[in-house]
Amino acid sequence: MVWRPAFRLVARYILDHRRTGEHYPGYITDIDLSFCRETIAQQTGLQLSHYLQIKTDLEMQLNQAMRQIDWLSSGM
Repeated sequence: MVWRPAFRLVARYILDHRRTGEHYPGYITDIDLSFCRETIAQQTGLQLSHYLQIKTDLEMQLNQAMRQIDWLSSGM
C-alpha cells in the first residue's frame, strides 16, 4: 500500500515531537466523521463499526508512514 503525502507529513510531525526518539506506533484517540456521514453511511447512519474501521485504516497508514520515515532515516 502506498501512503499519501498527508500521512507522511503527519508522521514526520509526530516523530519530530517525540521527546525520547523512541519508535513506537501512533494511535488515534478521537475521530470526527460528521462531515462525511452521508458518504459513509447514507442509508443506515454512522455506526460504531464505521468509526472503528476508519480509525484502524488511518492508524495503519500513519504507522506505515512512520516506519518508512524511520527506515529512510536509518539509512537502510
